[in-house]
Amino acid sequence: MEPIELDTSKTEAEAARERKAVYLAQANREWGSYKQRLSDPKWKPVKYSGDKGITCYELVSQDGCYSLKAEGIVEHKTADKIAAAHRDCNHISRCSWDGADVSDIGLLETLREKRAGNCEAYINVQFAEHTPSIPLVAKREFVYLEISQCHPSEVNPDDREWIILASHTEHPKRPVRSDPVRALSRTVMRLVPEDPTVDDGLLKVPRTAVTLMAWIDPGGNITPDVVKLYKTKLADRIKKIRETQFV
Repeated sequence: MEPIELDTSKTEAEAARERKAVYLAQANREWGSYKQRLSDPKWKPVKYSGDKGITCYELVSQDGCYSLKAEGIVEHKTADKIAAAHRDCNHISRCSWDGADVSDIGLLETLREKRAGNCEAYINVQFAEHTPSIPLVAKREFVYLEISQCHPSEVNPDDREWIILASHTEHPKRPVRSDPVRALSRTVMRLVPEDPTVDDGLLKVPRTAVTLMAWIDPGGNITPDVVKLYKTKLADRIKKIRETQFV
C-alpha cells in the first residue's frame, strides 16, 4: 500500500476528509478480496497437535512474507461475545485477557458506525503493539484499518455472524518509528454460529465456527526457526479463545 501523503497546508478538517476517503477506498478493496484469500486452493495443511478439532494451514510465499489460516469450533461462546472481545481496543480491558499477545492498543480514528436493526458495521483505525514471547524477537507495532460487520445468524436466533478484517495502513497520530519495529499485516476473523447443543440441565450451549487468516510481513530480521514457530500461531489463538473468559 502506498503511504498516505499529508498536505500540511490543509486544515485539520480538510486533512481528515482526505484521510477518510483513502481509508474508505482501502476498506472497499479489503472487503472485496477477503473471500478469495480464504478460499485460495494453494493452502497447505500444517500439523497441529495443540488441541482437538483445530486445523491450520500455510500458504508459501517467495517474498519473505507468509500467510496462515486456522479453523475450529469454539463451544460455550457466542460469535457476538468473541467479536466484542476482539473489537475491543481499550487498553485496560483488552490487555487484561489478551496481554500475552497485545502489550498496548488504542483507537486512532473512527470513520463509520452504522446500526440497522440487528445488523452493525464499523470502520476505524487502531494501533497495537505486540511483545513476542520468543527471546531476541523485538517488539512489533501495527497500525491498521479495522472493518467489521455482522448480521443475524440463520441457525441461532440469539447470535449473529461476524466478519472482522484488519489491514495495515498509516495514520498521522502514529508515525513510523525505529522502535518498535513497524510490521505489516492483513487479518480476517470469521465467526459463524453453529447449532447450539443442549447440556444435562437442558440449557442451550452456543457453538461458534472460528476461521482466522493472516498475511504478515513482520519487518526486521526474523530467522526461519522463528517463522516455523509462528506457523501454528492462529491455531493457538483458537485454542486460547476456547479457554479464555473474556472481560
